[in-house]
Amino acid sequence: MKRLFLLRLAFVSIISVVLMGINSCQKADLSEIENLRNNKIGVIGHGGAGFPSTEVNLPSNSLEGITKAVEGYGTEGVEVDVQLSKDGILFLYHDSRLQTLTDCVGCLHQYEAEELDDCKYVLGFNTQNFNNQKLVRLETIIKRFSSRTSKPYIFLDLKTSPDCPHSFDYSNFEAAYIESLKAIFEKYNCQDWVIVESADFSFLKKLQAEIDELQISYFTLISESSIEQAVEHNFFGLSSNFGSASKATIKAAHEQGLFVTLGILKIRRDAIDMIEMSPDFIYTDNILLLQSILD
Repeated sequence: MKRLFLLRLAFVSIISVVLMGINSCQKADLSEIENLRNNKIGVIGHGGAGFPSTEVNLPSNSLEGITKAVEGYGTEGVEVDVQLSKDGILFLYHDSRLQTLTDCVGCLHQYEAEELDDCKYVLGFNTQNFNNQKLVRLETIIKRFSSRTSKPYIFLDLKTSPDCPHSFDYSNFEAAYIESLKAIFEKYNCQDWVIVESADFSFLKKLQAEIDELQISYFTLISESSIEQAVEHNFFGLSSNFGSASKATIKAAHEQGLFVTLGILKIRRDAIDMIEMSPDFIYTDNILLLQSILD
């Protein structure tokens, strides 16, 4: 009985190794890529260098993670999450509660900017390497890259629905959010390399009415109706999760002049499947993996 068990265990191990080998040898046919970027897919670091994992030891949305992605790995750009402070300053942060990733407690919108400047990242993988990194203001990132001749794409995932227990006037919050974004775009004239993204279609339309030549990517299921909406409102493109798009719908979007962004890449198999769908950009938590496949 024991021998039979060991034989079965050995067989399973061999099959696992074979499957891993097959998977590692799978390649994408880059000659089949057809998109709006001269058939080249842009590598976009998700939250900077990727969300913390065994491979990534920097906080998402941190200054260090963003600069490592662009200046260290040479990505075409980064995706960051944007939230509004109590006094109208835009910060980069993903979660709805500060205590999930930092030493502060509550919702970002409950704090003024000077208080948020002191919030340190403390939770995640490899936290010993976070090196007292703090929340960063959106303007810090835009200012850093605005002086470059070759600018990276900065995709702003706009967090416009704070999940906070305290009550507040949403109409005032929305107006303040738009004004803060408008001030940055007017100051840095960054419309050609900073792209705003949201699933809040109503907010995107209001934003478009206030900021000239704004490039907007509507985050949604890519379908005939969402393509029609994006075209009607002259959006830059559509963004979607990997499972909410297909090669056919991406091709249909391209035929209407819409750029397509897919996310979020973590493993090799997904990378190959995404590449074969011919998006224009891919958000990735594993930058080096995606770059190695596209090289």
